Amino acid sequence: MLRQQFASRSLLIRGLGLTIAGSCLLVLTVGFQAEVPTAPFVAVKVSPAALPCRQFGAGVCAQLQAQEGNLVFSPLSAWSSLAMAYAGARGSTAEAMAGALSIAAGPGDAHEQFGKLLSDLRAAASAEGCELRIANAAWLQQGIVPKADFIRTLTEAYGAEIAHADFVRSPEDASAQVNRWVSLKTNGKLGGVLEPGDLNEWTRLVLANAIYFKGQWASRFPIGETRPETFHVSEARRVQVQMMHQTGAFLYAESEGMQALVVPYKGNRLAMVVVLPSQAEVGRHVEHQELGVPDAEKWLEKLRLHEVDVSFPRFSIRARMDLEPVLRSLGMGVAFDSRRADFSGIAGAPGDLFVQKVVQGALIEVDEEGTTAAAATAVGIGCSASAPLPPATFTADRPFRCAIIDIVSGLSLFEGRLSDPRSQ
Repeated sequence: MLRQQFASRSLLIRGLGLTIAGSCLLVLTVGFQAEVPTAPFVAVKVSPAALPCRQFGAGVCAQLQAQEGNLVFSPLSAWSSLAMAYAGARGSTAEAMAGALSIAAGPGDAHEQFGKLLSDLRAAASAEGCELRIANAAWLQQGIVPKADFIRTLTEAYGAEIAHADFVRSPEDASAQVNRWVSLKTNGKLGGVLEPGDLNEWTRLVLANAIYFKGQWASRFPIGETRPETFHVSEARRVQVQMMHQTGAFLYAESEGMQALVVPYKGNRLAMVVVLPSQAEVGRHVEHQELGVPDAEKWLEKLRLHEVDVSFPRFSIRARMDLEPVLRSLGMGVAFDSRRADFSGIAGAPGDLFVQKVVQGALIEVDEEGTTAAAATAVGIGCSASAPLPPATFTADRPFRCAIIDIVSGLSLFEGRLSDPRSQ
């Protein structure tokens, strides 16, 4: 019976984006109040529970940096979806996925620790005035009986909702079902992540993660101070953008031709970290630089409370990407191989299921009030305080990298690169 159910098999992974003061499959909105931190508060060391996701994100960003233009990616959303699929992987497939996801501890430990971290993050962010939603779900083909341990991990560690869909008879209706869930969980910021053809009659399971965040800057940028200014896309190209301004106490560091600034959200649990190259580095083009914040721990150790004159552009970034090539380069190719993949921890036997596709959509929007971010990722399986420092100036009028992080655990929710504020 199982062989008939898994006659042509595949596993599908879908990704939902992130929204920072904008829209993304993972949506977060953040704003500012007048208070500022009185001492450094960023985690210098990443917590053990957050480390796998942090390392995975660094690996993916290293692969994505070759792409041109603006980029946004949610390590948290992608890792969560893939980790749920990993819960059902066995043998060499489990080993390959553990390597790609940087899971060093036993599977049970990784799932349990990460689940506790997400619960703590959601509770803390909500208590401190931000809105943070992190949701997971699984859609099973009608008639498929999954392994009890797999469902237990999804529901207990990830709080996943379990539903059924008929991929065999109507993959389009199943896609619409998943997209409606994404839209609901991201407060309408993401209409969905699946496109026509992403699911087919051989799909047997879709695993999805959706994130929505909304908050205010801890110190808002006065709207009356926003004015048109020049942004240096490259040495040869300049554009006019709406530049926001404020002066205040921020965690700041500078070194090796770079400046780093931490702009906290209300409650000081989440923050945007921005790394800005010096004027001399503009000629290198941000396209040839890293996505997100490189060597984050090194920068975090150097941060000190500082009076900073900040100039920062309004911007919005939207992206949708197929993550299969990146995951293959990280050593996860066996999971996409219909003959060698082993997801027998989900259902059936080795070779019955394989990863069919992995995609993510994300959005970031930043303005004077704060940031809104959203992201979602789906996996489908088918058969088959320091001494005072002198005042500093931080003028983000050239390409820069940024990340939204949990300042307690070091968990990275979003990584981004802004090349041109006028384009998404």
